[in-house]
Amino acid sequence: NGVFATIDCSWSKPLAYPTWGGVTLDVIGEKGVVNANAFKQIFTVFNETRVLPRYAYWGSDSDAGMISEFVNAIREDREPSVTGEDGLKATEIVIAAYRSTETGQPVRLPL
Repeated sequence: NGVFATIDCSWSKPLAYPTWGGVTLDVIGEKGVVNANAFKQIFTVFNETRVLPRYAYWGSDSDAGMISEFVNAIREDREPSVTGEDGLKATEIVIAAYRSTETGQPVRLPL
């Protein structure tokens, strides 16, 4: 039917582009457009005659939760639920994935 679609699932934007607030997706068709905004938790349908906003609760504010957990860990003199070691391991997985992509070979962990 002549459908053409593309999606860029990355942060490949110019350096001057604001980091936050740009997580959106537009699906454009012959009879309208659907816009999804991840941070505002809303999707909007646009057609020839009207705009139909629809709020969709996708969960709690993860940024607020992470900051709250970090502050509480400091106040309570305890390790946060996700530690720096956890972050290091996640980073190691990403680096291994890049290496595997470059070489076309499996990469053993830990690096």
